[in-house]
Amino acid sequence: MRLFTTIGQILATERKALQHVQASLSETQRRLAHLRAEVSGLERHEEALRLRAAAATGICGDLVLRFMREFFDTIPDDVLLLIFEEVVSASEGWGEEGMHFDKDLAQAPFRLAAVCQRWRHLAVSYPILWTYLALPEYDDLNQAHVERIENLLCRSQQAPIDVFADWDCHELIDTVGPYAEAITRLIGSLGHRLRLFSWSSLNVSTDAAFEGLRGPTPHLTQLYIDPASEVRRSSLEVFLPFAPRIEVIQWYSEYSVWSFAAQRYASLITLTIGCDPPLDSVVNAMRVVRDSLQELNLGPFVSPDPFGQSVCLELPRLTTLRIWDWGWAKYLCAPALRRLASGNSWSRDGDYFGHILRPFVTVQHLALFAPCDVVELTPLTELVNITTLEVCGTTWGKRESCGKLSDGFFAAAVDFESPIWPKLKHIHFDNGRGFDHITPVSDTDLVTFLRLRNETPATELEPRSTSRIETVKLGYDAPEWLIREVERLTALH
Repeated sequence: MRLFTTIGQILATERKALQHVQASLSETQRRLAHLRAEVSGLERHEEALRLRAAAATGICGDLVLRFMREFFDTIPDDVLLLIFEEVVSASEGWGEEGMHFDKDLAQAPFRLAAVCQRWRHLAVSYPILWTYLALPEYDDLNQAHVERIENLLCRSQQAPIDVFADWDCHELIDTVGPYAEAITRLIGSLGHRLRLFSWSSLNVSTDAAFEGLRGPTPHLTQLYIDPASEVRRSSLEVFLPFAPRIEVIQWYSEYSVWSFAAQRYASLITLTIGCDPPLDSVVNAMRVVRDSLQELNLGPFVSPDPFGQSVCLELPRLTTLRIWDWGWAKYLCAPALRRLASGNSWSRDGDYFGHILRPFVTVQHLALFAPCDVVELTPLTELVNITTLEVCGTTWGKRESCGKLSDGFFAAAVDFESPIWPKLKHIHFDNGRGFDHITPVSDTDLVTFLRLRNETPATELEPRSTSRIETVKLGYDAPEWLIREVERLTALH
């Protein structure tokens, strides 16, 4: 009997628990339904807000466009054209490999002309906007580019034009040849309109493109030439008979046989000569531009060895000189020279080269873009006014060269009897071009040199005989400890 009573009590308890669970489930389901209703309401509200935001964005966009349209409608045509001209202007910064195709810049005038009827009328009637005649890579040439060049020539009317081509391809494509030929024929007939002309064509014979340089080029200001090796000598025998405004010439062809006349190149500021042109042409060129030339770059294949001792090239306004052969130093007289860059070694006869470097005593910035040994330090001591020493990498046409100081270079500088470069304030190891390991092999030698220059105190009896090293720019491969120690030493006063 007790057993049945106990079972009954257990069942009653379970029924109550079940009823409680069922009541809780029912309440939870009710609350869940309420929450679902709230979620659904919030979703509808969110969608309504999204639609309102989209509508507001559309209205704001329309208002902005309307405002911009009304604003530009109030701008006088001459001011709007100045804005257009700024949009399509090419960069003036030429690198060592000329300038290259800029797709956005090539499309800019066409995009401006597509905005509205007024803009199109202004753009099409303004020749200056259509003067950027840049060409894509050789492999990308097609009929559309031929038509684009024809369109640009038509719309630019008689305005001076800028022509850029970089066709350094290694494998010619037969289907591209006709387009290249058509374009070079067009370019070759426009010498009288050239303002900037940059042409590089490895393995692509483009003689026709240079035809325009055989006649007068009254608007030409900058010229970069790196033609194919198979360019016929005859195509370059007559070169720039009249170029009164030219300021920059970068010439990498071995055929540099143009005839110079002083009145033709009175504005030339920068002259770059590479490959192996006739030396008499190089000498004649420098003599003609002696009164205007400020920067001279002589490439790795331009050697002065056949010169006689009597040759003296006076360049009174030259401030920047970059040479790969130190033999040039004994023939140049440049009293205003401030920046000197070297890509060659003179360790074969340090005393001799020290002697010929003495005329360059005015140099304040020395850049080394070739390996430099300890024994080469002696001739460099002649440059007593150096304030900046730069070790860097460079390119010359398609050739690369990287400067590097050998192990013990700064240790030798410390051991000199008299302070080397007493005015030196800045040391830069610049591998921004991607050259590795420009920082000295022996980092401790650099630290020793800095300590000698920056930690040695000056007194009233013995004033400081050398300048402090104020800045040291290390390459990205420099160790962290060296960076920290250099920062500490350069911060000392």
